[in-house]
Amino acid sequence: MSALEGNPGATSSVGDGSAALSVARAAGDSVDGSDSVDVESVATREPELQSSSESRTMVNAGRGQSISVTLMEPQYGKRRLTAWCWQVMSRFTPSINDKNVVCLVKKKDGTTCNHLMKWTPSEGKQRGSGTTGLTKHIEKFHPTTAQKIKEEEGTQAERKESIQAAIAGDSSAGSSTALPSASASSSSSLVNYMVPKLDKKRREMADLRFVIWCCINLRPQQMRHDDGFKLFLGALSPDYVESTMSNDTFDKNLDTLYSRVKTSIVDDLRTLREECLGMGYSGAFLGAQLDLTTVAGEEYITFTVSYVEKGSTDVTRVALACRAFPGTHTADDISPWIEELTREYFADFMGEDVEPKDVFLAFTVDQGGNVVNACKALGVPVVKCNCHRVNTAVLWALGIAGNGRRNKVMGDLMKKLAALVGVFSHSAVNNDKLKELQRLEEDLHAVYQLIRRNDTRWTSQFKMMDRLLALKKPITEYFREQPHNSRKLTQPEWTITNEVCSLLSDVSEVTIRMQGAKDTHISQAMFIIHEVMEMLREDSHPIRAQNATEPEEMQVLELSSAAQGVLEVLLDVMEEKQVGKAVQQVERLSALMDPRRKSLDGAKLENGSATLRKKAEEDLKAVIAQFDVQPSEPAPAPAPVLNVDPVEPASKRKKLSRLEERRAARVAAASDGGASGSVQAQGSATNRRVLIEREVLVYLAETEQVEVDDFNVLGFWNRRGTDSVCSTTGNVTSPAEMPYLAFIARLFLGIEASSCQAERNFSALSHLIGHLRCNMLSRKVERMMLIRLNRHLVDEVRELDAAVSLARAKAAKSAQKSVACQEERANKSIDLSL
Repeated sequence: MSALEGNPGATSSVGDGSAALSVARAAGDSVDGSDSVDVESVATREPELQSSSESRTMVNAGRGQSISVTLMEPQYGKRRLTAWCWQVMSRFTPSINDKNVVCLVKKKDGTTCNHLMKWTPSEGKQRGSGTTGLTKHIEKFHPTTAQKIKEEEGTQAERKESIQAAIAGDSSAGSSTALPSASASSSSSLVNYMVPKLDKKRREMADLRFVIWCCINLRPQQMRHDDGFKLFLGALSPDYVESTMSNDTFDKNLDTLYSRVKTSIVDDLRTLREECLGMGYSGAFLGAQLDLTTVAGEEYITFTVSYVEKGSTDVTRVALACRAFPGTHTADDISPWIEELTREYFADFMGEDVEPKDVFLAFTVDQGGNVVNACKALGVPVVKCNCHRVNTAVLWALGIAGNGRRNKVMGDLMKKLAALVGVFSHSAVNNDKLKELQRLEEDLHAVYQLIRRNDTRWTSQFKMMDRLLALKKPITEYFREQPHNSRKLTQPEWTITNEVCSLLSDVSEVTIRMQGAKDTHISQAMFIIHEVMEMLREDSHPIRAQNATEPEEMQVLELSSAAQGVLEVLLDVMEEKQVGKAVQQVERLSALMDPRRKSLDGAKLENGSATLRKKAEEDLKAVIAQFDVQPSEPAPAPAPVLNVDPVEPASKRKKLSRLEERRAARVAAASDGGASGSVQAQGSATNRRVLIEREVLVYLAETEQVEVDDFNVLGFWNRRGTDSVCSTTGNVTSPAEMPYLAFIARLFLGIEASSCQAERNFSALSHLIGHLRCNMLSRKVERMMLIRLNRHLVDEVRELDAAVSLARAKAAKSAQKSVACQEERANKSIDLSL
């Protein structure tokens, strides 16, 4: 890069004598062999160095020379420079006398410091020189600037103080676990709290926190007797190790913690119910997911509720139970258990005669007939898990389900692929040989292991095929040396595997998105499934090139007969399972409450039509009928909103998936059409139902929102249903546009599209009990699991999470400011006089 590039207006010539002296000393120059320097001679003699920065990356300069350098751009990625010192320092090129950093602090006389220093970045595993020398220079020679930056951003040590205080129990001064400091002069450092001598209060806190540790991290309580644990804890508190708590003390603390968490759950549910009654709504208000499993020979059931709090942009999930199931996996035993659990949590504020249909809007369950029949017997709508239905469709298409009755050719190939993986997974010698062959491949940048499939999860089948295709060359080379091995694949079989894997890549992306935290709403799940089914119905399909170094794709019009069979069976089973269709009332209302899907036409849903839209509007009227007819204060009619500004789009990935390409095309084709329809003037006084109906008229008259990156439907309704408040006075500047309709939207958008939360609960349960830990009492398992699944309700964990979040926010703010300062100075040229 030329030294003359950049903004010429930013070029400054340093002619100050004191600055020249400091720069000369920084550059390692000596004048007449002594420490004294003739400032006047340095300042007046400035011959230009005839050297181009393009041809030289380092310049050896002496006294009196003036060199034009270019400030470098900030580093990005994992190696980006985020220390606070980079706000006033910059790297430059070419380096001068092996020094590559200049201090740009403005001194009192208006000149720039221009002190040169050497800084070495980290490269690979080799650590750099760090920023200690840079920060010490600012603190020593520019203390005012250093103090100002630290006051605004905070140092790393200061950010750790709140975390240390939360760990030590000092941040909860008003709670029962708060402890006095070790002495009057003690700081909030963790070491000052872990003193060798323990008083009674400190020991009780340590016992309680050990129980919290065992619960939220699923550790065995007998760990306190292990020698390694004693050696570790003995370094902090020998007295506590000598007399560890008894089993009775552990159980007592566990009961106390269990009661606290359960009380917090009931209080949150009571608050949510009071909010519903305050809006005049007395119907069901929660979504729920439940499932059953067998762990270590014992039956277990889990039950989780989901809802959206007012002002929140995320779905809140609270586990009500993960306990041993007393009966068998039949609908006759499941229904009474759900009724008993409903009375356990809701009888205090909804009456002893409360029923599940009074509380739950819908149950999201897997396809098990026992759970579905139990929920229907209680009068609660059932939403079958979209992930389970897609999983079933793919398993039938791959010939795995039903012993390959619908696709025997592909079923036989999947068995052969599994046997091929077994050649290497069952033999250490063969596996080592495969690793050696991988190291010889130039296209592979790492050594991979083959993935074994799980017959109940189709994503493992996809990953197995994808990994086999990635290692096709070393696998083929291995079987070339083993010509008589019958498990090797022929070229047509490799072609079929590649085509099927390419077809299922979009289905895999949809499954991952529904299992995560982004597309859990029913409306979004139905829409992305509908998009995938449309892509599968296209005449041509993108198939990955088998011999390409990079993952390239090419459009193929004719698939092999086996791949075409997979495609046909997949679409047929998805049609039979009604995937992507709004069949239940809650599914139609969830789509109607999504401002991107409210037209409910064929471009949004598999069964989209004007008739479906009419059914959804009738369903909405039925929900409005559950509101009290109470006179309400007159309020101005809400004005139609053409488009609400979404959250700032996230940066695009280099390669977009097919789903993301379709979404980008919709955004580009969206027009700025106006809203249609009219809204009648509101009278002086009216009842609540009329207000809601008028909000519905305005909402349906608005144009659909354009789907952009990171559009949050809950954020949309949060803006429409929340009063605007002045930040200084706290007064309401403008009332909410659609408070009642936003409330209804939160009800139905809080219903999950999949039962993945129940599967996550069972995954956590498998870490607590299993074949190696099967003697724990079911009562203790229930208590530890409730605490584990609701760890965010534990006061100590909440305080620690808040302290960590605050420290991370401050660190991110400081890093962002440092990068912004570097970007502002990037590519600017300055003159340094030595």
